[in-house]
Order: sequence, then C-alpha cells, then structure tokens
Amino acid sequence: MQVLHRYDMALSVVMGGLMDPLTEAFMHKGILAGYRFFVPSNRLEPLIQLFSAECTTFPHAITLQEHAPPNAVHLVQPGAEIDHLSPSTRQIMLHRSTETLTPTFQGVNIVVHDVLPQHPGNQTMNLFADWMNAVQNGKQPTPPQGLHHWCSANDVASALVRALPFFQLGAATYHIAGRRGWTLEETWTEFEGLTSRTLAGEHGGFRSTHLLADGGPPVQARQLADSDEIRPRPDIVPFHRFLETHTGEGWQPTMPLRQSLMLVIAALRESQS
Repeated sequence: MQVLHRYDMALSVVMGGLMDPLTEAFMHKGILAGYRFFVPSNRLEPLIQLFSAECTTFPHAITLQEHAPPNAVHLVQPGAEIDHLSPSTRQIMLHRSTETLTPTFQGVNIVVHDVLPQHPGNQTMNLFADWMNAVQNGKQPTPPQGLHHWCSANDVASALVRALPFFQLGAATYHIAGRRGWTLEETWTEFEGLTSRTLAGEHGGFRSTHLLADGGPPVQARQLADSDEIRPRPDIVPFHRFLETHTGEGWQPTMPLRQSLMLVIAALRESQS
C-alpha cells in the first residue's frame, strides 16, 4: 500500500454536531491541508469568521453543506441525525466516551479519551474550573483517585487529518489517548503551579517562588492495583498501526501536558471574563 508523507489529496468533509476545541483544531489543520468543509447554513458565517485567516488563503475552504459532493466524508458526533445518509457514505463518529458507542452504527468510531481542552461546562472542564477557584482562594483541594491519559486536542486533530482519507466503509472502532498516565494529584500539581503564575502575571503579583525552575512530577513506575479507580490505558495500538500503515508515522503525541493545561487555563479565563 502506498504511503503518503504529504497531504496530496483534497478531501471533502461534512461537519455534523457542535463545535468544540477538538473539532475547531481539526478544521484549522484540515483547511491548511487542503480539505474543504461543508457546514449547515446557520454555521457558515460564524465559521468563516472564526477561520478568517485560513479562509483568506483558502477562500473556498468552508461552504454550504448542500453543496457537498457525494463522496464527502461525514464527521458526526453522538446524537446526530444520520438516517438520511446513504449506506455508501463514509461516516466517522467522534466520541468523548465509550458510553456513547452505538452498536448499530455502521461507520468508523473514533473514541478520544482525556483530550484537553474540552468544551466549557463538561465534567473535565468543571473539575479544572473548581481547581482554578481553589487556587484563586488559596485553598488546597484533595484530588480524587484516578488515572488519566491526557492528550492534546492539537495532537489529536493532526492525527485525524492524516487518518481521515484512509477510513473506509464498514464498522470499526479506534481509541486515542495519551501514552502516559497521570494521577489527578500529579495533574493538580502541574495545574496549580501554572495557574498561580498566570494569576500573578495578570495582577502583577510575581514572587520569587513563581520563578523557581520546576521539572514537574518525576516519571515513576506504579504498582498495578485491582481497583475500579485505576483505569488502564485505552488500547491505542490499532489506531497507531492504522496511521503507521497508511501515512508512515503512527500516533506520536508531541504536546506536553503543561502546554495543554495552559490552553485549559486560557479557556477558563476567557469564560470568566
């Protein structure tokens, strides 16, 4: 099978469902890769405004859904109405949880675990919002038990742009997650330090402690525990192999957790303003 090292083929993508940081990152990277996106009429102008810089270079990158060609890929989210689609239509459903998987869906399921940032108001972002309030009020929360394999919306979007041309008809499921597991205690430590520096910068309250070098939590082996609170890493191998086979490079997330958390903090501060 031929391996593509560049985006040598234009792809038409019909976007269904709500926009969030992941789908916005996907559209941004897709436009730059030469993809054309087809959207409902009520979203056309807002999305053209959102991607005004990209649309200046690629003026036909976003257009009306009714003009989508028959071979367009439909990227939908759980709850979308897809009954009207032809059986010959390539359908990709983007999930944030395995709870939304539908056995009757005959397309490709992409389950993205622990992606950052997420849409404001969901469970993960509410946790970070509570943590931000704790930092602002000088409190020290007790993080719950749990292990998360955080991954960046930008990394996931880049991988999806590379993978999308090669998904075929038929049911399949792929999982995407970060490679390293982070406890919520480790995540809080990272988040608290970044939030403290951010707030100090906003209010001109820098202290010497904000400038100390910090290498972050050490990478260490963990004893496996038979507990519902210790989640094993989702099986990312099939997606890694799929990318490796079709593009020559597998699932290799590059954005560090700190950078993803900075995007979370920026989203929370924007929602507070």
